[in-house]
Amino acid sequence: MDYQEIARTLDLFKPGKLIEIRSVGPRPLSGYFKDVHKLIACIKNNPKETFYFVLNDIRDDCYSREQSEKLIAKPKSATTDNDINWREWLLIDADPKRVSGVSSTDEEKAKALAVTRGIYRYLRNMGFPSPVVADSGNGYHLLYSVNMQNIAENTELVKRFLQAVNMMFSDDCVEIDTSVFNASRITKLYGTITRKGADTEERPHRQSRLLDIPDAITPASTQVLKKIADLMPKPAQPQSKNNAGEFDIEDFIFKHGIRVSKKGETPDGVKYVLEECVFDSNHKAPDAAIFMSKNGAIGYHCFHNSCSGNRWQDVRLKFEPDAYDPKSQPARTTSPPPNEIRQQAQQPSPKGEKFLRLQDIQRLDRSQIVSVVSGVHALDKKIIGFNKGEFSVWSGGNGSGKSTIWGQLTKRKI
Repeated sequence: MDYQEIARTLDLFKPGKLIEIRSVGPRPLSGYFKDVHKLIACIKNNPKETFYFVLNDIRDDCYSREQSEKLIAKPKSATTDNDINWREWLLIDADPKRVSGVSSTDEEKAKALAVTRGIYRYLRNMGFPSPVVADSGNGYHLLYSVNMQNIAENTELVKRFLQAVNMMFSDDCVEIDTSVFNASRITKLYGTITRKGADTEERPHRQSRLLDIPDAITPASTQVLKKIADLMPKPAQPQSKNNAGEFDIEDFIFKHGIRVSKKGETPDGVKYVLEECVFDSNHKAPDAAIFMSKNGAIGYHCFHNSCSGNRWQDVRLKFEPDAYDPKSQPARTTSPPPNEIRQQAQQPSPKGEKFLRLQDIQRLDRSQIVSVVSGVHALDKKIIGFNKGEFSVWSGGNGSGKSTIWGQLTKRKI
């Protein structure tokens, strides 16, 4: 344990302010301190504990709780969101995915570092100031200075911001912790040892530490947070009024020939990393992706500045120009009552009339038809697809592609 690093951490994040430190586990400890020397002395008396501290500004009233200037096991009260005066810090925690209760391997931790660097570069390009960078022991932290009231609106903003970062950067190996949005968030007390599971050569216990402190710590503005938070997509609308089912994103990707480099699960849904940006083919994987959240929300993002303004709606309109035009939606039809249908069926057909007249043909709601696409983009764009349950006749000369279309259809899962 590095006690100088602990003192440096507290001087950076809590200069002259009330500090609460905690340990977690079956016998949690908590203490409120204004005297850093007493705080460090208490930590020295509990060398096997991993300690955390409350990031944001704590109301001074909390100092009068039973654990004032000492550590108490299972205290009656600890800092809650209502005990925070002001939001001063925003935490991004990139942690390797692994089974619970164990430390990360060096390889897992290296992957977390790569993701952290990607977030750092992206947010810098989006107008964020330089953050404090820290090694949590198992992963990495980016800590951005903010200057925000502790109100519900800002809590929701931080929550959506973290969800957007998670949507863009979490992958099969590393995830961004979206649970750290609350005002009374605790984080690692840098300088202490991170202990999860057994201390083995493959999964060792490591010391947490500060890696980089900017020369000038500048708060990130609410506007730049909103810029990222607004990337979180809203639930997709049904394809038409008569079709209330969820939008089939995989069918959309297949139908329009969008090439996927990699499909992966994220904590909030599914990410389709594209081989190239749909707006600029020079932007290759992994820079562009389509996201499908568990609530049905769909998003699109390309990390290049020239494409940063493009959203899922722009992708949809690129391939389906009339997708959001109410006039293009099929008109709703009302079926006649059952009695009227029976009466029509009982009436004999007029003799001599072999063909129906155009006015005798009822309007068909195409949104109720299940179509099977051929896989040939140009053909599907014109005919929508072959209607399931109907008899289709294909004609053409030798080599016109009849067998090819049939082969593509039979290989698909219908």
